[in-house]
Amino acid sequence: MTTEHVPLTLSEYQRRAQQTDHLPDTMGKGIDVRLPPLLGLSGEIGTLIAGYKKFLRDGTAYELFGANIKEELGDILWYLANAAVKFGLSLEEIAEFNLKKASDRWPPVSAGVRPKRTPVEHFDADFHRSEQLPRTFEVIIRPVKDPARPEPIIEVMWQGKRVGSKLGDNTYDDSGYRFHDAFHLANAAVLGWSPVARGVIFKCKRKSDPKIDAVEDGGRAIINEEAFVALMFAYARQHNC
Repeated sequence: MTTEHVPLTLSEYQRRAQQTDHLPDTMGKGIDVRLPPLLGLSGEIGTLIAGYKKFLRDGTAYELFGANIKEELGDILWYLANAAVKFGLSLEEIAEFNLKKASDRWPPVSAGVRPKRTPVEHFDADFHRSEQLPRTFEVIIRPVKDPARPEPIIEVMWQGKRVGSKLGDNTYDDSGYRFHDAFHLANAAVLGWSPVARGVIFKCKRKSDPKIDAVEDGGRAIINEEAFVALMFAYARQHNC
């Protein structure tokens, strides 16, 4: 007679792991009871890293690394479960929260296609279509000649018309910053947010609500996004990415 294997859930692991908790109750000594599992996590992670360092140095000659990694990761999991208990949390709720956070930042891809936002997930869902960022758009950024300008110039075309101003780098070297509207367009496409794209490129400021028009679509919001984009551009240029 065989016993059917029942998959171990995070909550069941946490419950059973807690039964093996022999860490001292340090509350009476003026030490936070949450400190021992945090120290344990730090120590086990250090042990794992030290083992990997030896593996990098010795390669396959360090035969224990493959055998030990399951044990080290298991010890890390034990201390993680113990710390969660002492912070009043469950591993399942931590896992669910983390997956939601990760999927919000990097939406899962299925068959190469990212899921579309639902209408209510757009910041401007409650506004008239004329005051919404376009849900799909195709924009052309192309170089143009302008004898009056001392540097290379580009223009942005949408629906067959130039939108915004012709842009140069405004730098002594050919930095490519003239193409930075791509960041604004990416903010609009990926985040559903871009005061610059809304006000300058697509002309869909939410003027029907003067407060939102002033606070979220106005000059300060535009300056904040321009600063944010300048920071992203500088980072990308410095790291060649």
